[in-house]
Amino acid sequence: MEPVILREDEYSSVFNLSSKRLSVSHLKLLSKGLKFAPVPPHVDRLAFRESSECFARSLRLAKFFHGSASDTEDKDIRFRKKSSWTPPTNRDKHFDAFIDVVKKEIMEAPTGHFYRNISSDERSLITELQNDSDIIIKEADKGSAVVVMDKERYVEEVYGRLRDESVYKMVDKNVIVGIERKHLLCSIICIAGESYQKNMVDFAIPNDTKAAKFYLLPKVHKTGVPGRPGISGCGSATVGISQLVDHFIQPLIPSI
Repeated sequence: MEPVILREDEYSSVFNLSSKRLSVSHLKLLSKGLKFAPVPPHVDRLAFRESSECFARSLRLAKFFHGSASDTEDKDIRFRKKSSWTPPTNRDKHFDAFIDVVKKEIMEAPTGHFYRNISSDERSLITELQNDSDIIIKEADKGSAVVVMDKERYVEEVYGRLRDESVYKMVDKNVIVGIERKHLLCSIICIAGESYQKNMVDFAIPNDTKAAKFYLLPKVHKTGVPGRPGISGCGSATVGISQLVDHFIQPLIPSI
């Protein structure tokens, strides 16, 4: 299928390769781009509370570790798993009172009137497009254009790519979990050399992971609009290993 630009005006950044007919209102909305962030229709008080709790925890950690060895530069910290520990309260009544006042003012702050960057009709269109299970909307591989495709065609191309055994191999389990620690330890020592730290192995093999996500970005500038494959590995089993390798190869980049 040849790339088709529906309009030669301000909506030319929208490519409709699907069987769905898009109205001018659809085009106007999609032309804002997939990075456009609509202002929420109401204030999320729960998000306010979570943010205030995170802020309070940051203050307590800063006060708790102030002047200690943990407050200074620690080379081990980059390979530590994130902690959810919070210092205990009732250590400084004046400090606790300050945090309580700040949290109270945040939660009781008047919302007032704030600017809406989309209309109610546009918000309804967003819901309509989100609930349409027959289409999929992606950002183009280049130029940040918005591409609307039939979901069936997209899924078919995804499976077609994954069936290429010269590139991908199907496995029936998480292969990262099966890596023996002693083998990983030898590899990390070889990579890190004198910079080796004992917690690198734990950092490289996370306990709670999810599968990486495979996706395609349509190349609208190419005949047939093929997809460029990509993988989002956020939270996957290879995140720790990747960060570890990246840390040690970064100093070598300028000399390549």
